[in-house]
Amino acid sequence: MPKTATQGIRRALITSALAISACAGADDASIQFHPENDGLSVPDGFQVSVVADGIGRARHLAVRDNGDIYVAMREAHSGKCLAGLRDEDKDGLVDVIRYFGDFGECGSIELRGGYLYFSNLETVYRVALDEGALVPAGPVEVVAQDFAPNGPWHNYKVIAFDESDNLYINVGSPSNACQQKYRTPGSPGLRPCPQLVKRAGVWKFRADALEQTQSDDGELFATGLRNSVALAWNPISKSLYAVPHGRDLLHHLWPEYYSEKDSAELPAEEFFKLHENFDGGWPYTYYDQQKALRMVAPEYGGDGNSADQSGQYDDPVAAFPGHMGPNDLTFYTGKQFPRDYYGGAFVVFVGGWNRAPFPQQGYKVVFVPFDDSGSPTGKPVTFADNFAGKAEVAAPDEARYRPTGLAQGPDGSLYISDSMTGRIWRVVYTGKKSTNTAMPRIAGSGSEAESQAQSRDDEQLSAVYLSNCSSCHMTDGSGVPGFQPALKQSDVVNGEVGALVSLILKGSSNGKQNALSMPAFAYLDDETIAQILTYVRNHFGNQSGAVTSDAVRQHR
Repeated sequence: MPKTATQGIRRALITSALAISACAGADDASIQFHPENDGLSVPDGFQVSVVADGIGRARHLAVRDNGDIYVAMREAHSGKCLAGLRDEDKDGLVDVIRYFGDFGECGSIELRGGYLYFSNLETVYRVALDEGALVPAGPVEVVAQDFAPNGPWHNYKVIAFDESDNLYINVGSPSNACQQKYRTPGSPGLRPCPQLVKRAGVWKFRADALEQTQSDDGELFATGLRNSVALAWNPISKSLYAVPHGRDLLHHLWPEYYSEKDSAELPAEEFFKLHENFDGGWPYTYYDQQKALRMVAPEYGGDGNSADQSGQYDDPVAAFPGHMGPNDLTFYTGKQFPRDYYGGAFVVFVGGWNRAPFPQQGYKVVFVPFDDSGSPTGKPVTFADNFAGKAEVAAPDEARYRPTGLAQGPDGSLYISDSMTGRIWRVVYTGKKSTNTAMPRIAGSGSEAESQAQSRDDEQLSAVYLSNCSSCHMTDGSGVPGFQPALKQSDVVNGEVGALVSLILKGSSNGKQNALSMPAFAYLDDETIAQILTYVRNHFGNQSGAVTSDAVRQHR
């Protein structure tokens, strides 16, 4: 980044920050704490510093022993998907940012043995870090490659290391529930699910070997995990943990068994302790945190009340309300925080999109206390909150920030990244009373405010839209950036009626199931499709007129 750009970010941070001296580790730097903790809620005794801002859509991050911060970028910045950040004058604020790595989108990043390990959608790499250098200059080496072909979803190869030279790589599932017909109401699931052969699990490789492939060198360590973006080794209990993303669309796909409220709450986001031959039960089952039972998935004969009796699947060590978006996990091994935090787990929730028409949840960092054996000793508590900047969020793009990555600094402070604008926070324990206090225990989402979606101009048309479309395109038509297209002022929505009707009836015109396509809705009757299209063409900034059932019938 040009010097003038870093100077601008630096001036903005200093101008808005309140300087408070505190012990910051080996260099005893003075940390610039934000007034009101930058609007975040943290427990008493903790304070928040904004160390960098505007770096781009940041995902996971890692902090070097010298304080340098490395970030994997969800979207390439000037063609680069990695960023190195340095605080040269040791005042607690980043003043050097360097982008590097021509690898498209990067999702995961770790430091180990003098190397920077990172991944994109297809491959895990490493590059040596030279002493004193921020950006590595040596050759980039391929560690693991040739994974199962990318599908429409969950392609980031998230990585973690144990203490015995093993590398663990998440290979996410390409679907929601392994249905015979992709995301189609009433479609049964495939048994056996072919995706479990090479995807929907965590694979084990050698950390010190190169040019490994999934087929020849990988070992399936844990299966039945839809997509474990939050994956971490616990160095105290010496075991691997994951918090995968749960399945979606229970009401949309099986309305006879699940209400909209059921679908918003279920299934749980599960916190697993992994082991050899682990099976998390996806797609055949899901975990109901309200019943504290593993349930048979509706695609495999379940009805919302049928508990799994097989006993072949592992239960979670903790469970969170559904659709919060667990995105990173780290176990605290520092001494900067109070003793009760030692050995516990921090989980960051980036915020979900599948709770419509109810408000979305997530947008927070949660702490789970653990004992030395690797078992939770208490219920999860919210550690840092109010990233969204508002009490209720109807769609992800309404959130002010979306916390995405976690890393422990060399002094024991906690770093948190944001995937909206690229803000990076540092949370430090000072013992001083905070002006904003974190919320208490997460007993379940019922403790948070929930209400019906925004007021509707036409209750009937709105109800049809909400029932069939809002789970993907959001209540306000904003979609999910990078996944589901927005309906707001959409050229497709406002385009020729025949083409639009055909898209609804047949799904994606290219026949591919990707993140921006849509399954066929031909099972809906002509009048229902007409109502949906009429609604979207007259809302969300669109003014294109009504669609009749006759028009739908002509193109069926």
